[in-house]
Amino acid sequence: MNIIEQRQDEASDLGDAVHPVSSPVERSDEGINDASNASPAETRRARLPGLSLVIVGLLVLAAAVLYFANQRNDQVDESAAEARTLGTTRVEELFSYDYRSIDEEFSEERKWLTGDFASEYKPLIADSFGPQAEETGLVTHARVVAGGIEKSERHEVDLVLFMDIQVQLRGREETISGSRLRVTLQDVDGDWLISSIDPI
Repeated sequence: MNIIEQRQDEASDLGDAVHPVSSPVERSDEGINDASNASPAETRRARLPGLSLVIVGLLVLAAAVLYFANQRNDQVDESAAEARTLGTTRVEELFSYDYRSIDEEFSEERKWLTGDFASEYKPLIADSFGPQAEETGLVTHARVVAGGIEKSERHEVDLVLFMDIQVQLRGREETISGSRLRVTLQDVDGDWLISSIDPI
């Protein structure tokens, strides 16, 4: 055997030794092809856990928003009810006079007023209404017979009150008159003070 034939035989033997087999890369490609061929139902099932977490998170957020909104509404309703009670009592006191004690009454009542209304009310009593009450012997008794909350906010409440006023003048028979008032109260340092009273 010459050298050429020997090299040919060696090459033939080497070729048989390194004959290629199915490679891992080819098997990997087959796996990828299998995944890409997954059914739509299998794909949806794979996405369901993440979608469920999103829905649960949104429900929790909505519940929290509703809770705090209801808490705030309850606080506003409670404050408005307190304002109505105080406002009703104080308006009755403001419209009930006795000429013999009007100065003392005003000293107490002006603590319930605020803003421009407080500034205007003081000279009205001291300079006008007070002297006339003493001159005529005026005695009145006011009573709120009906009323309600017209508008309520966190720091301001509007009331509509229906009031009967018994009026007694010196030497005259007692009379009764009716009034309908819009009363605005403001929360000042935790107390509901009257900022305006208007006939309607």
